[in-house]
Amino acid sequence: MENLLKNSNYKILNYKNDLLKLYNIIFNFCKNNNIIISNFNYNIALINKYNYNLHDINNDFNFILFSYNPKKDAINLVNEIYNNYTKYTFINSFIFDKEITISVDNMRIINIYLLFETENKIINKLEYLSNDNLLYLPNYIELFYVVHKLYHPNNFLKYLDYDYTKFDNYNKLTETPIKGFDLIYVYNKLIDNLENNNIYYKNQIDKNQIKNIIIDLLFTELLNNNLNLHLILLDINAIEYLLNLKLDSINNLAFILNNLDNNLKLIIKIIDNIIQKNKILLKYDIIIKKSSFYIFNDFRLKRYIIKVIDQNTNKIFNIVTFFNSTSYELIPIVYEFKYIKIPHPLVIIRFLLLNLISLQLFDKNYNSKIYQNFIYNIVRTKKININFNNIYYEGIFIDEKIDKFKLGSYVYRPWQYFIKNNKLLSIQ
Repeated sequence: MENLLKNSNYKILNYKNDLLKLYNIIFNFCKNNNIIISNFNYNIALINKYNYNLHDINNDFNFILFSYNPKKDAINLVNEIYNNYTKYTFINSFIFDKEITISVDNMRIINIYLLFETENKIINKLEYLSNDNLLYLPNYIELFYVVHKLYHPNNFLKYLDYDYTKFDNYNKLTETPIKGFDLIYVYNKLIDNLENNNIYYKNQIDKNQIKNIIIDLLFTELLNNNLNLHLILLDINAIEYLLNLKLDSINNLAFILNNLDNNLKLIIKIIDNIIQKNKILLKYDIIIKKSSFYIFNDFRLKRYIIKVIDQNTNKIFNIVTFFNSTSYELIPIVYEFKYIKIPHPLVIIRFLLLNLISLQLFDKNYNSKIYQNFIYNIVRTKKININFNNIYYEGIFIDEKIDKFKLGSYVYRPWQYFIKNNKLLSIQ
């Protein structure tokens, strides 16, 4: 059986060598159109300091590409494949053209995703890895993807049972193994690399008195009253609790909150009562900033920030941030702090990275010190010791594939389109 598997692997590798022409078409298209490649085998090879070759049957046979205009790039790429490789190629588009699959000779081997729901100029704000004029996702964005996958029930039990004594043996590898790197190994390598290649700064706490008073009183209210909100604490506060099993001070508040639309009204009422009862501000507005994220194909994630505006000074204070993750996925919980739940460090890392990426893209005051502060907190999670016997899941699971099909799909076949129109579809 072992010899049969080896022979099958070698046959697949030989077939991949025959696809070199197709690979060149894909890579040249990526170079010419600023398409970003996701392949954590390349990231790990760079960390381990060896040259990376495309030969892994599990991870390299499928191309994961990111674009700021997936529909345009997918159509142009499939046209090139049609003109220069095979007429048996077509695309399937989902989620209003944000995720597109290209099939070649009846095999789905190219996936093109929208990376960020923003304009093309954002590409200059991120420090992509590069090789031979190809752009690869940086380590921390790959880590964002990996931790999200790891706390899914399918991978989470493997993560908990992982034998870390074998981790050192992986470090001795000189090339990518034929079976491909597993997610847990990639997670450890990426975390270690962040720790080894960054200078840490102490966290800066916002010194604004008005903001801190509101945040402290709000947290006390949420902590001491059973509002049946099922709040899951995120960010630095969750790390502090897991490290010390207590909270000496409160940083910016961030939670996962179920039934967001209805519960936000209750949160706003609490904040309003706090301000009035304690006479913190005389004239103010409380607003909600809603935003949907499309980052690394997480198309259902929504963020709500409650802000207080001081009408006398026009200053805006971010009080609390909420996410809707439990509306569609399961979150592993490791502790409860009165009426507030504390998630597993993998979850905390995911939302730290989400906030980091969001600041990097959209905050005009973003700088390297902010980046270092986030990395400092991410690597601190390595010091957390969890009692695995008490872990349970919060939230509901809604199949991602089913949700995608609900959000629109279409098919473009260059061969049929050309026969009907005597030209290929073109999008500028």
